[in-house]
Amino acid sequence: MAKPRSVATAYLGITIVSLASGCDGNDTGKPCDLTIDAGPSQAVAYTLDPLCESHLCLKPSLSPSAAPLAPPTGAGCSVECRGDFDCMGWIRDSTNPTDTRCQRGFVCAVPFEVGQLCCRKLCVCMDFLDPNRSLVPIACTNPDSLAACRKMAGGSVARVGQQTDFYLNVAPLPQNLCLEANLVDTDPSTPEIEPDCRAVYRVPTVDATTQLSGYQDVDPPLSRCPAGATSDNVSTDCWRLESDAASCPGTGLLVSIVRGAAAMSAGPLVEGTKVAMKCWTCPALTSSAGCAY
Repeated sequence: MAKPRSVATAYLGITIVSLASGCDGNDTGKPCDLTIDAGPSQAVAYTLDPLCESHLCLKPSLSPSAAPLAPPTGAGCSVECRGDFDCMGWIRDSTNPTDTRCQRGFVCAVPFEVGQLCCRKLCVCMDFLDPNRSLVPIACTNPDSLAACRKMAGGSVARVGQQTDFYLNVAPLPQNLCLEANLVDTDPSTPEIEPDCRAVYRVPTVDATTQLSGYQDVDPPLSRCPAGATSDNVSTDCWRLESDAASCPGTGLLVSIVRGAAAMSAGPLVEGTKVAMKCWTCPALTSSAGCAY
């Protein structure tokens, strides 16, 4: 995937030793300002917010199966945590129709799978979460994936960091495989875009007790395809990023899935399977390393 001609190389960042250092969590959930607009599918962290003791303002991405609230929950102060006991915080006043604070309380969870905050446990408002899904994603439980996450992330945290969720339909037929957001290029020295993305198959499920339908992530996560990958020379399924302005007129970023020979021998993907991707993306109108404007 060829990268744009102009790539921002100036780095705006700080090194965070511990977001929880010196903080008792009393301002967790306190309304704060991300400094940018963020859609439901975007998790955003602003790491220099003077309104927060930890300086961390957080808005997680909204799970597609999370129960909607009116008004929608806004960004709140957060802190690094070891367990739910670290996450007592500000709760919405149910009698105030304009209160956008957290309604369902806080848990210690992992809101980022990519970027400099990847796999860190932070206090997260449960309004954004699927109550039936793990609070620690697969990408942060597998030792190899965690090591890769840390290596990709490096030691500095961007002033404004943004992770965007994509849900790509791959079975029975691939469709909607465009990444409609500008990806951060983690290595501007190379001619191709080097994205920081995590991908996993998500298969449809039905709860045996409640009969409610949902999705479950499949371990292990999908790896990025090596150069020249085909079904004949890879054994496990992988994903790759391609340049296709005709199919994806917005960003020109198209994801394709290469099915490995061993995986295909086990049969086709379950109908309704999606690829859930989380990518470190460029906040609009904000200068950030690896982003072209």
